[in-house]
Amino acid sequence: MPVPTQLNVEWRFALGSDASRSATVYVNGVNQGSVDFPSTGTWTSWGITSINLDLAAGENTIILDADDSAGLANIDWITLQGEGISGGDCEDLNSSSSSSSSSSSSSSNSSSTSSSSSSSSSSSSSSTSGGIVNGCPAPQLEGYATTGSGTTGGGNATPTVVSNASDLRNALSGSDPKVVHFRGTIDTGSSSLTIGSNKTLMGLDKNQAVEK
Repeated sequence: MPVPTQLNVEWRFALGSDASRSATVYVNGVNQGSVDFPSTGTWTSWGITSINLDLAAGENTIILDADDSAGLANIDWITLQGEGISGGDCEDLNSSSSSSSSSSSSSSNSSSTSSSSSSSSSSSSSSTSGGIVNGCPAPQLEGYATTGSGTTGGGNATPTVVSNASDLRNALSGSDPKVVHFRGTIDTGSSSLTIGSNKTLMGLDKNQAVEK
């Protein structure tokens, strides 16, 4: 951020449990309030929740910490909108502020316009305990993906790289294990993007995005 400012921050989420869940939001270690995640009915139905956050000049780290042992909702992406936002570096984030530090917390480098571009999202993927993926801390699964024996995503399938909506839809269809990397900004149009079983979807780096 070029100057201190207040921004509205949104999370897209799914919550299949009957009870709503809440989380405390920390910016650079400072508690800035709570955000509620009401039930969306199923783990495949998505909702949006938001909060206004005060951000400092320069880089900011946002941590979303579950308020109870049930954990967070299934977080799809985080979005920040405003003037002068630029991507930050993830390499310097340590385990205490990365999404791999706790099963009940999620974090983001808030100087970036976060979207599906900077995170690994999958309809079925394996849990990661640490490390760096494309310059960002490897995420740890939350919510339904941690139930039972876990999920596998595309596993060790050879990655397929796509750069347009048609190829992206084709790559994500069906139930065969696939790891799909996308390049650039892909506009999926007015229709939703359906991700088949056993898929892992990841941007090639933090500057990639899938938009609707």
